[in-house]
Amino acid sequence: VIETDLVLSIPSNKQFGDYTSNMALQSSNQKFKTANHSPVEIAKRIVARVENRESGMDYLEKVEIAGPGFLNFYIKDTYIKLALKEILDLGESFGKTDLGQGRKIQIEFVSANPTGPLTLANGRGGSIGDSLANVLSWVGYRVEREYYVNDTGNQIRTLAESVKAAGGKEDPKENHYQGQYIQELASQYKAKLVESSMNLGHEIANHLLEQDIKPSLTKFGIKFDEFYSCLLY
Repeated sequence: VIETDLVLSIPSNKQFGDYTSNMALQSSNQKFKTANHSPVEIAKRIVARVENRESGMDYLEKVEIAGPGFLNFYIKDTYIKLALKEILDLGESFGKTDLGQGRKIQIEFVSANPTGPLTLANGRGGSIGDSLANVLSWVGYRVEREYYVNDTGNQIRTLAESVKAAGGKEDPKENHYQGQYIQELASQYKAKLVESSMNLGHEIANHLLEQDIKPSLTKFGIKFDEFYSCLLY
């Protein structure tokens, strides 16, 4: 694998074109077979290849070599106008493709343990996952959004023990969950604090999922196709 720093960018000064690239400069690096040629010579070869291609200059007004070997590309005004017309004609469908050809893809994201309210980090993961799902749907994939509900195991037992401790039925421990919501749950489930920790933990976890986590996701604009519960599979 050859690691390079080839860059195609929009110059801050329009006199250097619509796009500029350092590809000729980087191609003279010792990692390439073209290292025995100067950047300017490499740039000339690139320009010649572009100009000699059958459709090479369909959208380019010109390509200039600047300084020690930078390449500046100037786009034809007619091409820009045609591109703008295409964007306006397609409207909200612009950029949509059939790349995925209907293939199914599943994205599992957020998937916070149902032991408390969602956090800012969950919001970040939610926005990234949902955006990725939207992009993949836009290019022709059948996307399924899944939330993995880790509603069994030690974290569920610890949730119940934390609520029991807040209600005075167990001694507080260092690994117990903290926060105002634990105090509220202790008050809400006061009559059930004598139940087994796993049974109580499952009930509280389901309550947090339905009454806190799902409404928060809805407010954030995220809709899941499936909530995959460990208890059901």
